[in-house]
Amino acid sequence: LPLPSITLGMATERKARAETGLLEALSKPRVFHNKSGYGKAQSSTSLLLSPEDEDDMNNMPEPGGASGDPFSKTKVDLKLAARQRKALRIREQQKEIEEVAILQSDPMKEAVKFKFEKLERKMDEKRIKHDKAYKEYRKQLRALSDDIELLYVKEADSIKENLSATDSEIQGIFDELNKDAILEMQPLEYVEGMWGKIDDLLKRRTGEVVHFGDNLESFERTRSDTLARYLREMVDEMVNTALKLPQEIERVAEIESFELNSVITGNRRAHAELMARMEKEDIMEQVTAREKWEKRMADWRQLRHDRGIREFHSDITADNFMNPPDRVALFESFKKDQKVRHEERCQILKKLGDLRNNTLASELVNDVRQEFNKMNKVEVEAIKNLYEQLTALKHAKHDEAEQRREDLRHELHNYGALHLEPDVSYFASCIDDVVNSPELEEFLRKSGGLKAELVKISKMIRDPDLIYVKLLDAAVESLTVVQCGKDLEIVLEKQGKSSLRKTTQDTLERLRKATKSEVLPILPILKEQCTALALVNGIDLLLKKELALAADGIQELITTAEHSKQDGENLNTTSKSRTNTAATGEDPNATAATSADPTPPAASFKAPSEAGKSNRSNRSSRRRSVSVAPSKGWEDNVDIDMLQVRAIQKKVGLLLACCDLSDEFKEILAQALLGMADKRICNERIDEAVKQECSGPIEQRDYEQESLIDWAEATLSTQSQVLEKGAERICSFYHGVALSLEYHRKKEIDIDDVAAETMFNHKEDFRLANDVREGDVDHALDRLRHAADEKELELNFAKALRLLDLIESEYRVYHSTATYAAEKHPVAAEDEHRHFTFMLCNKFGLVPPKDMIFPTEPLQDIDENRKKKTLSVTTIEPVAEGAEEEKKEGGATGDEKDGNDAPDADGGENPADDEFYEEGDENLSEEELAEKRAKQAEEKAAKEREAELEAQREAERLAAEPRTAAELWGDDIADGFKTDATGYYDYGVKFSVNFMTDQFLAPPPKEAEDEEVPPEQFVLLTRTVKTPEELEREEEERLAAEQAALEEAAKAAKAAKKGKKKAEVVEVEEEEEEDPNKEPEFFDPDFTRKTEEEVLSMNEEERSAYIDAHDRAFLPLNEQEEIDKLGDESYAVYAQALEEINVRRAIKKRIMLEAKEKLNSTPQDKDGNYCVEITELPNETVVSYICKIRESLFGVMEDESQKRRKTIEDLCEERKEDLTEELEERLRLHWPRKGRTEVKFRQPREGELISHRQKSARFLRQFYKRLADQENNFLALLQEVNEHADEFVSNVESLGSTLKDQGSLAALQGVEMKCKKLLSMFRPECEDYLEMLNLFVGQEPSKLASTISELLRLTKTFQNGGDYDQKEVDDLKELLVEPREKLDAAVEVRREKIENAMAYEEESIKSTKAFKKEYEKCLQELSLREGLGKKYGAPRRNAQERLRTEVTRDEYSANQVDDLLEKLEKLCMAVRDNKKEVKFKGEDETALPLGVRLKHVALSLRSCIFRRATYLEFINGEDSKIGAEDEIPLDIEETISNAVWQKEEAMVVGTFESAIKTLQEQCKEETYALYSAEGKTDLLGESGVPDSLAKWLHNNNIKVLGPEEGEILNEAKIVCMDGKDTYTVRYVGGLEEKNVDAVLIREYGTQPVRAPEPPVWKEGQRVEVHFQCHREKARRRLRAQIERLEKIIAKTPVPPNAGWLGAPSASMKDATRRSSLKSEEVRETAEEGFAKLLKVWEGVRKKHVLALRPQLGSVDAKDQLDKLVNRELKRGEEIMAAVAKFKQSLLETEAKSAKESVERLRSVLHGWKEILDKMVLRQDLLSLPGDELILPKRKSLKRLRKSSVISRKAKERAGDEEGGG
Repeated sequence: LPLPSITLGMATERKARAETGLLEALSKPRVFHNKSGYGKAQSSTSLLLSPEDEDDMNNMPEPGGASGDPFSKTKVDLKLAARQRKALRIREQQKEIEEVAILQSDPMKEAVKFKFEKLERKMDEKRIKHDKAYKEYRKQLRALSDDIELLYVKEADSIKENLSATDSEIQGIFDELNKDAILEMQPLEYVEGMWGKIDDLLKRRTGEVVHFGDNLESFERTRSDTLARYLREMVDEMVNTALKLPQEIERVAEIESFELNSVITGNRRAHAELMARMEKEDIMEQVTAREKWEKRMADWRQLRHDRGIREFHSDITADNFMNPPDRVALFESFKKDQKVRHEERCQILKKLGDLRNNTLASELVNDVRQEFNKMNKVEVEAIKNLYEQLTALKHAKHDEAEQRREDLRHELHNYGALHLEPDVSYFASCIDDVVNSPELEEFLRKSGGLKAELVKISKMIRDPDLIYVKLLDAAVESLTVVQCGKDLEIVLEKQGKSSLRKTTQDTLERLRKATKSEVLPILPILKEQCTALALVNGIDLLLKKELALAADGIQELITTAEHSKQDGENLNTTSKSRTNTAATGEDPNATAATSADPTPPAASFKAPSEAGKSNRSNRSSRRRSVSVAPSKGWEDNVDIDMLQVRAIQKKVGLLLACCDLSDEFKEILAQALLGMADKRICNERIDEAVKQECSGPIEQRDYEQESLIDWAEATLSTQSQVLEKGAERICSFYHGVALSLEYHRKKEIDIDDVAAETMFNHKEDFRLANDVREGDVDHALDRLRHAADEKELELNFAKALRLLDLIESEYRVYHSTATYAAEKHPVAAEDEHRHFTFMLCNKFGLVPPKDMIFPTEPLQDIDENRKKKTLSVTTIEPVAEGAEEEKKEGGATGDEKDGNDAPDADGGENPADDEFYEEGDENLSEEELAEKRAKQAEEKAAKEREAELEAQREAERLAAEPRTAAELWGDDIADGFKTDATGYYDYGVKFSVNFMTDQFLAPPPKEAEDEEVPPEQFVLLTRTVKTPEELEREEEERLAAEQAALEEAAKAAKAAKKGKKKAEVVEVEEEEEEDPNKEPEFFDPDFTRKTEEEVLSMNEEERSAYIDAHDRAFLPLNEQEEIDKLGDESYAVYAQALEEINVRRAIKKRIMLEAKEKLNSTPQDKDGNYCVEITELPNETVVSYICKIRESLFGVMEDESQKRRKTIEDLCEERKEDLTEELEERLRLHWPRKGRTEVKFRQPREGELISHRQKSARFLRQFYKRLADQENNFLALLQEVNEHADEFVSNVESLGSTLKDQGSLAALQGVEMKCKKLLSMFRPECEDYLEMLNLFVGQEPSKLASTISELLRLTKTFQNGGDYDQKEVDDLKELLVEPREKLDAAVEVRREKIENAMAYEEESIKSTKAFKKEYEKCLQELSLREGLGKKYGAPRRNAQERLRTEVTRDEYSANQVDDLLEKLEKLCMAVRDNKKEVKFKGEDETALPLGVRLKHVALSLRSCIFRRATYLEFINGEDSKIGAEDEIPLDIEETISNAVWQKEEAMVVGTFESAIKTLQEQCKEETYALYSAEGKTDLLGESGVPDSLAKWLHNNNIKVLGPEEGEILNEAKIVCMDGKDTYTVRYVGGLEEKNVDAVLIREYGTQPVRAPEPPVWKEGQRVEVHFQCHREKARRRLRAQIERLEKIIAKTPVPPNAGWLGAPSASMKDATRRSSLKSEEVRETAEEGFAKLLKVWEGVRKKHVLALRPQLGSVDAKDQLDKLVNRELKRGEEIMAAVAKFKQSLLETEAKSAKESVERLRSVLHGWKEILDKMVLRQDLLSLPGDELILPKRKSLKRLRKSSVISRKAKERAGDEEGGG
């Protein structure tokens, strides 16, 4: 209880009091008051105790002391008692001081001494006023106590009522949950919602308890505040009265305050105990409610599980699956369509019956047939559609049933009644956090396929289909692969092979960054490393397997690359050989066409179009053409599968990177794998339940559907076949009759047309043959006019005369042939009439009249005659037929022979046939021989024609004795038939119309082979169990076979080296060898089996098709030997497949047998309704239609045949007369043609042959002269080229002689640049010379060759308007061959000389190699002397890289400290600003309290700063910080939050100086080893390295560590001031540096002076700046970071910053806030519950008041009144009991909360004490250059006194310890 401020002004200060106070102050501990004594308001404890004692009193009792219970009255804290005794001694001393102070000025003594009456009265008034104030205070105290007591009673009643109401509501919810009938109908949200309601009520109950505790606390706070005000008023009144001294009034106030504090403390202790009991009871209520709810949750899962199965069975047995409404509607619709189609079929049949002779046509019948077919197709399509729809409906219902099963599966998984579903989404979230972490981005990028694999795992875990085995197995496999390498680093480190993993990862990184051309050299290295890792003992077996597979994959890539290399080498060899062949002109594909093609020589050489293909057939994708320039190396031909390379690189990188994952993430992956196992158990149990409940009903519904579909389909198919076959037979009959009629009509027309066409063909053939002969005559005359010489002129003249004689003889042959053809027309017409009559009788079942002769054409089916498409001409044109047969046999016709007899277009004649050869033919000339052969051919053709005519006449004579139809009239012909129209003939009836109709409409016979036989089951043979001896013998045979195969493979490899192809050898071996133990195939090799998951993923239609194909492809093994050859796995697959197939075959057999039994009955559905209608064609209607068409056909046929016979006979006579007149006219015009041949054609050509022989001589002379001039010019230019090459060689040798004189690298490089420049100029000049030389093998020869082409172009033949024959042109070309060959030979010689000249230039260029060799030698000597270059400068570069790495590591460490300081500062600000949470980038700790996070950051800072200070060797007295990295026990906050501090990764190890010294020593060792290997140790300096390297190491040592002695000052000028005590300076060299501390700047030329503050520098002032090495800068940065830390933890400034909340205080504040919030929540919950109870009781009271009616005053109503009174009394007792209980519970809860809060604060303070005790602070660091120039600040009087007190206490403590000891 705080005391009021006491203000008393002292009028004067007496000397005695001052002296006494001074003496006491010098010898006693300093007290609170100053000179005035009462200037500030302080508490009573602070007025009496020193600051240290005050802290002890405020913290009383101290947690962790002798008493663990702060509210215990029986336990005593000895330390506390000692402090209290000390405080009492101080009070006594103070009392003595006050008494001494008032000795000289006591007003009372003055009054007694002098007896001042007014003063005595004044004193009495003051005494009365003083006592009145005290009494008033006591009165107010009692009144306040009574009021607060009433509040306590009211609050107790309220909490009891509220808790009772809340418990009743919770019980009501559980009553509802306990009803199974309601619970099984509710979703999960309902149950969870119920828990939400229960939880809300529990929270409300807890809030009521907490609220009750808060109210109790508020009562005491009100008591405290009010009494403090009353006490302050009393003290003010007493002070104003001034009866007693302030010290006495203060003691009175202290006594009252102590009493009040005791009361309040007791009350609060009681409150705490009450609240503890109430909170315990509340927690028990929560636990009980949770257990009851979880039991009902389990009941809900089982109820919903059972309900789901019941609903499935209800659905699967409903009409939706048993007799689907869609199927019923489908059958009804099909029956309606059946009736409509049958009516349409009868209408189509009527169209057929209405046909007569004039309307009967095959097209119309075909149309009717098409309509029938269309109708049948519609019927079949309807049946098919019905079947498809029924099948689709069956499939849909099956899919619906399966979907219903899968819905049930998902539903059961949601319920989890058989096994609770694991929460796998948590693992996916953790994996996503790792994958998306920015800190791990670089690691994941370098870890191969780890990131992709983790993303894949996350997606699979989140996939809803994880309930299926396929996806679950894939997820487990991926998790297993990722975890198989988690312990790799540990195993390798134990075995000392940790570098193996590092080198492999480096190789993978190189492979990842390598281009395609750089990949191949890396692959063997990676293979060896993978193999080495796989051979390490102790690693995971799966990791071994994966690494071995990776090594095998790499080996396969290397082998492929080697084959590619071999192909490239073969390609280059082939390219070179073929190029050389083409260059030398030895290419067999290149034809020498020089004389015929005037192309220039330079353009005449071309590469073959199909050359250079690879020899390996299996690598056709890498084939090339020779036209491409040859490769420079075999690497260009290498073909590497980069996708496979990347896949292996990612897989190996994944396996090696797994061990780098954090332990927490590895544990998460392990837990995920366990979760997958749990998920598998859940899946298996539910799958088993689903299979047991669902498989049988679904299969039964499928069977019922399929059975009805097959029944309906079989019935409809049979009915459709009957209708189709009947309609087809009727249409076929009509169509046959129509075809016969049409054939007859067409044949009559064809006979007429053939007769006319035969006459026309004879005429046209004669005309064409005559045109050919006339053409031959014209050709002979043309050759006569254009003869090449005199001999050819005479031959062509004789040939022309012979052809004129042949034309005259052919005129007479044509007349004889045409006359014979005209006489055969009437004979063919009569024969066709008889043929038609026989055909109609055959169609209608009749027999022709007895006197009718058989036709010459055989009686056969009309369709066969239709197939011929042409009429036979045997009776009309035997000559033409013989010619046609001769053509078929391969001979030539007469016209063709005539054409062949003529000379060809080139003037030659055909060779004589062997049959015409006679003795002496070889002595005849060509003209005589040709004439003789022509005559022999004409004679042979005439004899053949005569023989054909004779054979035809003989056939006619044999046919003169005709057969009649009388032989067809047998005894079975009883009835006759005559037409009603004419009645010319009497026909016999063989088959009646009714019989024909019955045959048409009869059902089609069913063949035995068409009937499907029900399938029988296959027999499963059991494998023979083999004895161990047999197994051992088989194993030996297998090993021997493998050994033989290896030997054969070795032979094949050896043969491949000799030029044979390995692939071919292996292929031949595979063809030759057959393994007798090979397992037999039990599936068709063309059939591809699918996995169970793939089959399940299909829809029902696809699955049915696949199962049918699967069963057809199955090959049962019926031999025991075949079964014995199967392995265990293969036999299991075979047995399972056979069992499944047998099940399906049994079902199919059952369905087929049932369908066969139901075939003769109409299909019915489940309800007995017929599914289809029965239809058929009418018989009587068909009979009437056939009778009508027969009458029409026979009547018209008899009438038309008589009229046709007369017309054809008149036409034959007219044709004979026309042929005789035509022959006479042709002979008259042919006789005068022989005389004109001599005059017009022979004589003119003789004068043209003399002038074509003199042009060649002039052309040849000019050609040879120009060729000689070109040769002279070429030789001169060639000489100039050789001289140019000699000059270049001389210049290079001159430059090479100057290399030894150069003394620096720059000079050597200068000489090298001159040589390169000289070479760069020489090459273009060589190219210019080459271009000029190429003119003499390209352009110039081409010009000379073009003159030959020009001459040939100007020599034109007769066809082109000239006067030359082609033979003359050919002779001229032969004459020009020799000059062209000489030109080509000259060009080849020149080309050879050009190649020699170019080779000489290349040889000159090779002189630069000697220069380069000399240059490298000089460069090596210079590099050895100076330690430079790529090789000898490697130690320096390595040292530079190590130095850079160490500096970078130091920078990372410093940045880490800055980040931690930033986090600590922001957390303190968040606590100060009362923020609940704060989140940093890349950190997920929002769930942790801010105080815990503050502690963790402070621990990280403590560790990082200590490591960094140790690394920089910056700690002054390191022994005091040995435990800076020790772990600190968890405090209560961390335990509650389940937070454990993770130690920051050490960025630096060892010390910075040792690292620098180590890298310098490594540089020296590497340098010495390098020079020793080269044998150049004599070039090393005294320090063991070259002098330049030693100088470089010394300079780097100064830069990073500073000079060993003294300091380095650099001259500079001040540019400007950057900030407080920092400047920007510019050094002498022009370099500027910013933020230079003022303590590092010295005045130029003077010694620095010590001063309290750094000096101030002016712009442009000349100064000297202290050089800071890297370590010094790092130390300054570390000191600045520690200074910032001291500000954050409020160590500085002094006095502290009032606006800043230090880290320890922030942690305490956060803990206090959290404790207060928790206590308030508990109290509010309790109060709310009690308030609800009071509300209920108040309602009861109001109800009782309303029940007090006037009638209760009657004596008769006494019992009712007593009952009402008793109920009200009972209500009052309940309220009182509830109030007492609530009060006790609230007090216990408050006491428990207070105890927990104190314990929590103690643990937090203890943790911070441990942290700060071992924290590296500013005073623990060494001094830096410039610190000695700043004078330390003088301590203030207060700080001196404090230090004096501290030192004195230390001495006293030491004395106490010695005395106690």
